[in-house]
Order: sequence, then structure tokens, then C-alpha cells
Amino acid sequence: MSSVQLFLPKWPSSHGSVWAVGIAGTYSLVWWLNSSPPLGLEVVEDRVSLIHLPAFVRVAAVMIGGLAGWLGIWLGSLFLAFAVLDDAPLVALLNATAATLSVGLAAILVAGWTGKRSGCLKSINIRSMLLTAGLAALLNAAFHNFVWQSHGLTLSLSEFWMMVAGDLGGVALGYLLLRAGLRIYRSRRGSSQP
Repeated sequence: MSSVQLFLPKWPSSHGSVWAVGIAGTYSLVWWLNSSPPLGLEVVEDRVSLIHLPAFVRVAAVMIGGLAGWLGIWLGSLFLAFAVLDDAPLVALLNATAATLSVGLAAILVAGWTGKRSGCLKSINIRSMLLTAGLAALLNAAFHNFVWQSHGLTLSLSEFWMMVAGDLGGVALGYLLLRAGLRIYRSRRGSSQP
């Protein structure tokens, strides 16, 4: 097996299709909640948020779900581009691909740097998540800026960096919320044991 294959994401061993559909639904729901009032965190309507929680879903989905995570994020992004943003078909495909490719490439590169396969729960730690989130945020802003420029929407340099910061803030907040939720769950589960 080549060293490149070692770090490529894999399809979950069971229920991969369910993973992909669940991730697509979760991504869409979190994006909708992030964009809806009263949060109102958007700097550029439907494009750039001060804190973008869906970025956490993207990173977690690809790091945990591997290829099913990629597919789920792509399907969720495509659904949002068509149903919510009313993008033209080509723009919808490009936006979905940019969101998916940015986090997917980041996960592969970080897996190569850290020596651990993406799509494997055992390989996730704070270091790999931070590296993946940082690289994914930069790639996401760059890829989306390229797609949007080709269709007449240009991000200023400050909006570009706000997009990067929004993705990083979303990953950080999502991680903290998940961690707090797991602690609450474990404490309640432990107190209910006889």
C-alpha cells in the first residue's frame, strides 16, 4: 500500500449511506440555524458569517466520516445552494464542491503530516482538529472567493479574512459545545448508574 493511500479517507465500515444522509441533514440544519435570526451573524448575506458553525460540521464530518463525510457535506451544500440560496446550477455545483474540497484536502494533508488516516475516530485529537480547521478555513475562503469572482461577487480582503475567522470561530464554538454536551451526558449517565 502506498503512503498516499494510507492517509486517504475511507468509507465507514457500516451504514455509510446513512452517515452521508445524516451529515447532509445536520449540515443543512446547522447552516440554516446559523443564518437565521436572532443570531444574525452574517457579514455578507448567505455567504460570510462572523461565527460559522457549519464549519465545525464540515471538519467533524470529514474527520469522523471519511468519504461518507465528504459526500454528506457535498449533498448538504448542494441542497442549500439550490433550495436556500437559489444559485444557478453551475454556481451551486461549484459552491458545494468548494466547501467539500476545502475540508477534504485539509483532512488529507493533515493526515499525511500527522501520520493518521482521516475518517478514523482514533486519529482525532485537538492538534489534528486545529490543523484541519485552520487549513480548511483558508482553502474554503480561497476556493469560494474564486467561485464567486467568476460569477461577479468579489470579496474584499477584510471579508476574505472574516470568512476565515468565521470558520475558525465556528469550529472552536462547535468543539466547545460538543465537549460540554458530552460532559453533561457523561455526568448524567454516571449519576443514573446504581
